[in-house]
Formats: sequence, C-alpha cells, structure tokens
Amino acid sequence: MTFKKILKAFVPALVVLGAAGGVSSWMMKNRVEVEPVEAPEEVRRAEFVIARKGSHQVTLVSSGEVLPHTKSTLIPQVSGEVIRVSPGFRNGGFFEAGEVLIELDEADYRAAVTESAATLAQSTAALALEVARAEQAVAAWRDLGRGGDPSDLTMRKPQLAEARAASAAAAARLERAKRDLKRTKISAPYPGYVRDKSVDLGQVISPGTPIAEIFAIDYVEVRLPIDPRDLEFIDLPKRYRRSVIVGAKEPKVLLRDSNIPNAPWEGRLVRAEGEFDPRSRKLFVIAQVDDPYALNDGERPPLKVGQFVSAEIEGKTLEDVFVIPEQAVRFGNQIKIIDDEDRIRLREVKVIFNDLPNLVVSGGLEEGERVCLTALPFAIDGSLVEPRERITPEESK
Repeated sequence: MTFKKILKAFVPALVVLGAAGGVSSWMMKNRVEVEPVEAPEEVRRAEFVIARKGSHQVTLVSSGEVLPHTKSTLIPQVSGEVIRVSPGFRNGGFFEAGEVLIELDEADYRAAVTESAATLAQSTAALALEVARAEQAVAAWRDLGRGGDPSDLTMRKPQLAEARAASAAAAARLERAKRDLKRTKISAPYPGYVRDKSVDLGQVISPGTPIAEIFAIDYVEVRLPIDPRDLEFIDLPKRYRRSVIVGAKEPKVLLRDSNIPNAPWEGRLVRAEGEFDPRSRKLFVIAQVDDPYALNDGERPPLKVGQFVSAEIEGKTLEDVFVIPEQAVRFGNQIKIIDDEDRIRLREVKVIFNDLPNLVVSGGLEEGERVCLTALPFAIDGSLVEPRERITPEESK
C-alpha cells in the first residue's frame, strides 16, 4: 500500500476527531454552573400510643387435662349372685353418694346372722350359769370355815374365763355375720360416674374380683404447668405439712375449650405441687372446678374428665407500670420514642412481664411519652417521622 492510499484512508478520521475536539472545547468554555441541591429528608408515617402509668392485673396462661380428684375400683368383700343392679350402674352412668349400686343374694348371710345370734345366746346363758356356779363355790368355801383364800379352781376361774371367751367369740361372729350381710349391698362411696363395669344381673361374683371403675364428680382437678419465671406474679396457696393459712388466697382460674366456644368454666387454684417436674422443669399447680358435670346448672355444658382445656390464671396486680403493645418492642427490650420534634429516639426499657399481645414495662419510659408502633427496620436515632396516634376501642367510646 502506498503512502497516498494510507493518507487517503486516515484523513476522514482525523477530520472527525478534530471536529469533536473543537465542539468539546466550545462546550467547556460555555458550560453553565449548576448549584448542588440537597435531597429532601424522607418522612415516614409512624403510628404511636401515649405511655400511661397505672396498675395491671397479671393473667398467666397455661393448659392441662381435666382429671378426677378421686378414682376407685369397686371390689366386693363377699361372694354371691347379683340379684339387683342400680339404673345408674352402667358405663357412663351417674350415681349419688350412698346409692346402692349392686345387691347380692343375701339368704345365706341372713342365715349366718341367725345362727350367730343363737350361738351368742347359748354362750351368754352358759356364761351366766358359770358365774352363778363360781359364786356358789365361793359361798360354800366360806360356809366350811376354811382359812386362807380359796384357789382359782375352787372359784372356778378357768371355767369362768372359758365361758367369757366363748361368749366374746360368739358376739364377734355375730358382728362379722352382720357386716357380711351389709356387704351384700355395694354402695357408692361418693357421687360419681361409672367408667367401666364388668358385672351384670345374674352373675356370681367373689371377693377380690373388680366389678367396676368409678370416679368422683363432685369436683374435678386440672394440673397446670407454670414457668418458674412467672411464679413471682402469682399468689400460690401455701400449705405445707400441717400448716394451714387461714384466709389464704385462692386465685381464680378460667378454663376454656377451643371446641366449645363461649363456654368458660370458673375454678380456683387450690394448691401447688411440692416439687418441680423433672422433665419440663416447671411447677404444676392444681385448679379445682366444682360441679363439673353441671348437675346443678342445666345451662352450662359439662366439663368432662379427659377434656383438654386452656387456662387463664389470676395473677398479682402490678402497680406503677406501663402496658404497651408487643409490636412496639424490638430486639427484646428496645423501643422507639417520638420526641417533641417528631424524631425517633431509640430507648431501652425494662420488660418485666409478657402478657401478649402486650408487654408490661417498669422502667425506661416516662408518663405521656409517645411510643412508636410502626415497624421502621432501618430507622436511626433522629429520623424524622409523621406521627399519628392510634385510638384504642376503649378511648373511642
């Protein structure tokens, strides 16, 4: 390629570069100076509540299973044929204290009572005769004018002791026969419910054979676990060994079943167990509910044994505390305060109790301060916000 051809190829490019340089030089000489403008500070809306100091009734939440306070296995003490069964003695049946559940054939036991009574009468007569003989023997000894004291044989002491023993044994046999006769009627030891019966009319039963499982229904108990951290917020009934605290408080307990809406059962906390559960490391307290099967209240649904319920336990009343929504707290104990200039101020508070959906705070707040509820993930101390107060349903009335 010759020099002319090379020059001819590069001349257009040189012309374009020269023109571009000239234009750039002109623009630099005639540029317009622009003043920097600060971007406006972003202002976000922030909902808040006013911090109010006051008292707060603590409510502890737990759950447990309804249990009978007493359950028993009915076992007969005598044998015999079942000749009568109470209408309430059936699976799922109810009975009252003292009600006769089963009657056994008592013919043999009545005969035993008659025989024992006859034997007692004979032994009583024999004892009376022996006493008379002993008195005659002593009188005869004195009439003979013999000196000294008569011997035991002379006073018929062995015969008298034998007659007295026979009379006592006959009386004991009569009492046992009467008890056996009474035991032919098996009565309910308490008002209760039949869980499972295993005998019926016409069967012959023997002593030691289980005939039914029953449990008491005058009241039931619910075993409720309490976290050790919450024990300071509840007044537990204190009864240790023989000590009884007169007027001891029994906190109220409200029980609910999620499957039975609008049907709470009211009970009371009657005692706490003497040790912490080794598996859960919690302390179990016992709530008592009277008349669980609503035998005296037809409108209330029964609270049945085996039912799983949630519990709201009445706790202590905390004074001079703040109650704020849980959403106001982040990182465990940090809240956002909106100051008089509508700026966020980060603050740490002392949360003493978690009463969802609220938290109870005892320190780090002042009366009348505005507590921010809106989540501001990247908010820093001093961020400007547009505050709006949340109006609670109670305040709007």
